[in-house]
Amino acid sequence: MSTDIVRTDERPLSTVMMGNQVAHYHELTEAEVSNAVRKLTRTEIAILNLAAGGMGGSAICAKVGIKRSTFSRYMKKTLFHDCYYTVQASGFTSDNIREMAHAKAANLVEHLNDIATLPIDEDTKPAQLAVSVNATKELLTLGGLYKGVAPDTTVNIGQMLVNLSTDDTPQWKR
Repeated sequence: MSTDIVRTDERPLSTVMMGNQVAHYHELTEAEVSNAVRKLTRTEIAILNLAAGGMGGSAICAKVGIKRSTFSRYMKKTLFHDCYYTVQASGFTSDNIREMAHAKAANLVEHLNDIATLPIDEDTKPAQLAVSVNATKELLTLGGLYKGVAPDTTVNIGQMLVNLSTDDTPQWKR
């Protein structure tokens, strides 16, 4: 049995100074960051957004609402670790941001579906029913199956009164 360490990634390691610690990571390409974003959780993406903005680990934990130990657990994942330091060093490109928007869109569709499929019974409040109906409309619109109605046009009340006064309909039928 060999005890040699075999590196799985032959790229050179980049080094960054974080506080008084040195961190080593493989700098990811734009395509690799975009691919990573598709595989990460919402929390991990939120962390990357804050890191791209220059925020440090403790501040990120406070902002996202996670424990430092959870952050450390994320950092042990090679893909997240490399992505974190890459975006912290160079930020996100427009393609990366587009990829995140697609990931969020999928989550929003999932959320709309959850709302649209809430159980409805005789105790359901009208406001809850309206929210469910609107969520259903949004899902159908996204699917291209619902076009909605044209927005109401502005009505000129003065012109409407003139039209009523010139109408041939007898007054009692109006």
